[in-house]
Amino acid sequence: MFRLLEVFANVQQFRNTLRRMPAWARLIVGLVMLPGLLLVLLSIAALLVSILALLLLTNPVYRMLAAATGARGRDEASDDEDARSERVPDLVEPESVTDVTPEDAPAGETAPAPSAGEMAGGEVQSVEVRPGRRPVEVRIIE
Repeated sequence: MFRLLEVFANVQQFRNTLRRMPAWARLIVGLVMLPGLLLVLLSIAALLVSILALLLLTNPVYRMLAAATGARGRDEASDDEDARSERVPDLVEPESVTDVTPEDAPAGETAPAPSAGEMAGGEVQSVEVRPGRRPVEVRIIE
């Protein structure tokens, strides 16, 4: 702590000495200080770039290791999502389409559109859905 006070006192002494100099002398001191200040700024920029490069390298390595080990990152948000998905069944049944044609529909209403599988006459199967994924209808053509 005492060393910090000494450094602060030296900086104050330098500032007072610099203020007592004529303008042309302060300009020369400023020009001599520019390369040093530029080197300090470039060193800070190099440090930030190297940290950013290391962070950019960690993401692909993390994904590769997570895929190789089968581990997934978990946080509180995904835990809440898992708790909500426990209430959703694992199998998704296709929605049933009523046999209402546009002629049978009441005035001002439209008939519900059939799903892609029912439109082509294909068989729509239920698939197991993992939490956090949206269901997709699959039509099997033989």
